[in-house]
Amino acid sequence: MNDTKLFVKVKGELTTVPFSDLQGEYELFHSSQIRKCYINGVNQKIIQSGDLVLFKNSQVFLKGRIDRLVKINANLVDLDLIESTLRSKWTNLIFSVFLLKENYLVVSIFYESKLNEKDLKSKIGIFLSEKFPFYYEPRKIMVLDKLCLPFTIHGKLDYAKLKAMAIEEENNKKIPLENINVLTLVKNLWKEKLGSEPESKTNFIKAGGNSLKALIFAEEIKEHLEKSSIFLNNNLLLDTLLNQTFEQILKLIERPNSNQEINLMEPKSSKKIKLDSDDVDSRFYLNSNIVCCLSKSFSFLKSNLGTVSKNKSVLVSPVWKMDTTKCVDATPLIVGNVCENGLKNRVYIGSHSGKFICVDALNGVLKWDFEALDRIESSSCLDKTGSFVLF
Repeated sequence: MNDTKLFVKVKGELTTVPFSDLQGEYELFHSSQIRKCYINGVNQKIIQSGDLVLFKNSQVFLKGRIDRLVKINANLVDLDLIESTLRSKWTNLIFSVFLLKENYLVVSIFYESKLNEKDLKSKIGIFLSEKFPFYYEPRKIMVLDKLCLPFTIHGKLDYAKLKAMAIEEENNKKIPLENINVLTLVKNLWKEKLGSEPESKTNFIKAGGNSLKALIFAEEIKEHLEKSSIFLNNNLLLDTLLNQTFEQILKLIERPNSNQEINLMEPKSSKKIKLDSDDVDSRFYLNSNIVCCLSKSFSFLKSNLGTVSKNKSVLVSPVWKMDTTKCVDATPLIVGNVCENGLKNRVYIGSHSGKFICVDALNGVLKWDFEALDRIESSSCLDKTGSFVLF
């Protein structure tokens, strides 16, 4: 072990600078000229330890494992912190927190003696919502007997088996559409998310919900209602959940065909549908022949799209650019409003800098901007009235 050296990654490079000169959090690496590490059949002398360490006042503190820091809806979430917080409250239970799939956080609970499962899930959901930001709240809480606790041959918790158990439970939980009591289903999910019983005129947002909880709520209702290849329209369900009452939500689920919009749809084999230019309504082309493109520098281009044809090439040239100072992960929202002076086109976009801007689409003049407390990765949209921009 005397041959083992410790490295940290500083600005993308491994370094062995004196630890006394370091301050802050770093990723730790191991190196040895004698001992070698074999991972996945690869012989390596320098290996990532997977440990995150904090250097402070010439001392080194272990912060945790790097793979226990995950992103949920673009926010960094510490899984170990959730576990330790739960253990401090329920000392007689074993907790394991993991990411089942993208943005799908699962809390698994292992018990020795029988307990009220529904009551415990509700208490844990409320407890986490009080302790952490909304993106820390789990999508699923799983209660299992302690005898089911899976371990690897090295005595560590087997997350692969734990994920398989969660998937199996999800598959077994699905109920045929004709056997579902819609009122009971929606009431239980409502109480699980908000911790209160709904009344007929209660609105989900006013009762303490938010857009993320509404999205999760809508997805879980859809999962319960699935039967073969027919699905409830998720956009309509989400819109009803955000803007209507509990009574209206029930009506939509019980009588989906009573609405004039198409509420039931067959799943497509692909998420993308290729359209010919003849299939696209001409009103979707701006009269000003302006198109938008995204790169590190947000740009608008002038083109010859006056006549749409398959056989003609399109020439584009820059009209204006707007520096967003940092990366743009969102899709710009372009809105055309008819006003007294004619058509008013506006572009709305946010970036990792935290700045959200409104720009005139024709000349690139900044109309207004807003500084958020954190980076912006979500695409913006208009509310139902067209009066507010949401992101």
